Amino acid sequence: MPTQAERRATTRAELLDAAAATLCDHGATRFTTTEVVRRAGLSNGALFRHFPTRHSLLAATVEHVLGQLRSDFDAAYAAAGGAGGAGLDVSDLLALVWGVMVDHRLAAVYDAYASARTDDALRSAIEPVVRAHLERLAQVGREVLVSIPGVDAELAERASYLAVMAMQGQVVNATVLPEAVDGTALLASLEQTAAALLGSAALAAAPC
Repeated sequence: MPTQAERRATTRAELLDAAAATLCDHGATRFTTTEVVRRAGLSNGALFRHFPTRHSLLAATVEHVLGQLRSDFDAAYAAAGGAGGAGLDVSDLLALVWGVMVDHRLAAVYDAYASARTDDALRSAIEPVVRAHLERLAQVGREVLVSIPGVDAELAERASYLAVMAMQGQVVNATVLPEAVDGTALLASLEQTAAALLGSAALAAAPC
């Protein structure tokens, strides 16, 4: 028989799954606790025992969605050789990160970012979550780039940051410019930039 702690964890997970679906379907401005409990099939009391405010729920939802994206990314990264074995090159890495960037769940998270611009409480709640997510993407970039012979670690750090910020900018544009979803030109430009900054070896397979 499940313990009380296990039941609480299950309820929290059900609420977050329902909240993530609500955020993806309706965006941050139409994100309501009423819709979340309806989807979860739970009561308002159950929700507020875990998340006393809408801000705390929305921040936890952003963290939940980003956690799902990181988990999917880590699995793809390992399958592509990032956890040892065949290894990755810069092209592989850019394609993996771009896959995260164009995921519809991340678009929902960006909707929460936009709401946080004019909502101090929401911004404070999601700031540490966003920082952790960006650091994970940058960490993977560093792992791949510093494995390339002769590449300076500090330069690898800057290159990783540049790539993530460039992709994020294009994805934001894609909310109103559908053609921006096609990242072919951007990824090619980033590959060329990597070669210029890090040397032509950056485009060759790099063991991890």
